[in-house]
Amino acid sequence: MDTIKSIHFVDALTGWAVTLGGKILHTADGGNVWTDQAALGTDNMFGVYFVDALNGWACGRYATLLHTNDGGATWNPQEADAARSEGLFAVFFYDTSNGWAVGSGPIIIYTSDGGNSWSSGRLHGGPSMLYSVYFTDAQTGWTLGQVGLIFHTSDGGAVWSKQTTETTEDLYSIFLTDADNGWAVGTNGVILKKR
Repeated sequence: MDTIKSIHFVDALTGWAVTLGGKILHTADGGNVWTDQAALGTDNMFGVYFVDALNGWACGRYATLLHTNDGGATWNPQEADAARSEGLFAVFFYDTSNGWAVGSGPIIIYTSDGGNSWSSGRLHGGPSMLYSVYFTDAQTGWTLGQVGLIFHTSDGGAVWSKQTTETTEDLYSIFLTDADNGWAVGTNGVILKKR
């Protein structure tokens, strides 16, 4: 059985998941039935994100970046020179133009044209791995990773500043309902609330 690394739904019925075996899975019935949309051999896939039922991105090992604009019927590679040799663990798009991906290195890349071109952001004092990224608007976002480190940007991801946390545990996922309310989770049961 393949390990599922990420899942994303755009409504109660329509969702996608990616696996370590390089598969992109899709459901149109709330997860009762899943079908393979893409099989990429042994390339590990780590993250998936859709902004609507048609437009989505998936990322993974060796800076794999894939895009679909037809709900996953076809997936096309996108090039990110800044991340070419790195693994990308998470991808997030605020809309069909503005998106970010993070991974080992640490690497943060961003696009303002739907992924046709990607630029790298500047992160000072970061961990070697970033695992999650989330934006509440096209300018305001957070990323997190090893040893309890969380970084914030207010300029669309060009520059990231370290924020204070009360843990040194690795942090793996972040979710915000708005710019003032959010949570991060990590190893050993750590749950952090933004305040």
